[in-house]
Amino acid sequence: MTTEEHTKPIPQPPTKFLVGNLGDLDPENAIQSMTGLIQQYGEIVKLSLIGREIVIVGSQELVNEVCDQTRFKKVVKGALGQVRSVAGDGGIFRLFSGYILADRTRSIHRTW
Repeated sequence: MTTEEHTKPIPQPPTKFLVGNLGDLDPENAIQSMTGLIQQYGEIVKLSLIGREIVIVGSQELVNEVCDQTRFKKVVKGALGQVRSVAGDGGIFRLFSGYILADRTRSIHRTW
């Protein structure tokens, strides 16, 4: 079986034209809004907010999983790619613009 056969779409509330799920979040009570969405849709929820997609996870187990750097590759593109080309491979910028295979990036992650 392939990975695609084991995956399913992340639940998401119905979206509205242009604003997506913006109306599902109360700016005065954002945490409670997200908690309500987790209770309604499950421990992982996708939101579309004015053209951007975010994923909310509702358990420490999922937070640990998505923060496991050994399971994901770092993609450096767009503005970060441009910063890297100007700033080089040194200093604080390598935390944010280093390539996953760069030895210097691995060493700075171990020291921070």
